[in-house]
Amino acid sequence: MKLLYYSPDDLEIAEVSKQFAQAGIPCVVRHSAICRGEDPNHACAELWIRNDKDTHKAMMLCVQLGVGFAKREPLINSKLERERFDATFADEMNHPEIKKIGLGNVDEDVDILTRMVAYLTAHASLGK
Repeated sequence: MKLLYYSPDDLEIAEVSKQFAQAGIPCVVRHSAICRGEDPNHACAELWIRNDKDTHKAMMLCVQLGVGFAKREPLINSKLERERFDATFADEMNHPEIKKIGLGNVDEDVDILTRMVAYLTAHASLGK
């Protein structure tokens, strides 16, 4: 058995456990007196998968559900981050000096920029 996910929110664990069961991933919910990352007097529910061979499938399901290690930081303001990105792109990437000195390794820069735009676009729609 492997501990895959824990939370101080019992309802969240119950829902994730239900999703795991529907996906054919056998799991067990356990309760702990201490929850990592919380104050010492806070109890915690833990989700354990029964078979190590289901680890990858379970992690991918966590990504799909946006829980556990895949949980988005609640303090991120997608709209603000997009505005900052757009301003940086407009100011730095379109600077007149770029025509003279270039961007450097264009392939790597374009790849990074493309992934960043895709990420921000995808997450901006989730934040609405």
